[in-house]
Amino acid sequence: MSINQNPEGYPDWIDAERGKVYNAIFNQISDFDKNISNIVSANSLRGMRQYTGRSMPSLHSTNYMSDVDNMGQLNLSNSIFRVAFNLTASVIDTLTAKLASIESVPQAVTNKGNSKGRKLAEDLNHLIKGIFHKFELSHLIQLAFRDAMINRAGYLKIIRDENGIRIDRVLVDEIIVDPADGYYNQPYKLIHRKAIPVHVLKKQYPQYIKEIDDCQVNEVRQYNSRNYTPCITVAEAWC
Repeated sequence: MSINQNPEGYPDWIDAERGKVYNAIFNQISDFDKNISNIVSANSLRGMRQYTGRSMPSLHSTNYMSDVDNMGQLNLSNSIFRVAFNLTASVIDTLTAKLASIESVPQAVTNKGNSKGRKLAEDLNHLIKGIFHKFELSHLIQLAFRDAMINRAGYLKIIRDENGIRIDRVLVDEIIVDPADGYYNQPYKLIHRKAIPVHVLKKQYPQYIKEIDDCQVNEVRQYNSRNYTPCITVAEAWC
């Protein structure tokens, strides 16, 4: 959860003490937003502008202050100019539609197998198709493919919770990868940060209500709106 720390001289979170891992993670997020996020954000915004034909605010979930006015409002206007014909959007939508026409489902095959092996492969194929249908994987793959064409990367996240397995689409600006670590597109560690409403966190983690109340709250609202959703930045890290 959000903690204001001086990022200078912080340890890597994989080497931090067990009770101080969260400090190291958020120090690295702060360092990323300060020194690297402008480059990542510029690439994402360039793709979004080309696809939508509109001027866009920053996409960063947790670094709102670069795109808010003194009242803490997102600079979104209903009268943003949009081009009449957008070739970039037309090409991306056409490629996405072609992908949707292809049934991209893995197939289990046998190599000179007997009848029992072929029957097992057939049953496995039915199971795989059922999984794709249950989690709407074909639709999510199309969204991730479109995200990759717009933002140079698309993410699907497999999540395990008390209800079992689910798969979510994750926007590119929520994922933090160290540029040196991810130079060859095989990063050793990842951080997923997200702005979550306060009431959702309190309902999901009632044992940490006091800690949630102590966190910094971001007021996320649209232009000229008095209504806003108080959110807290949370992060999940993998190594």
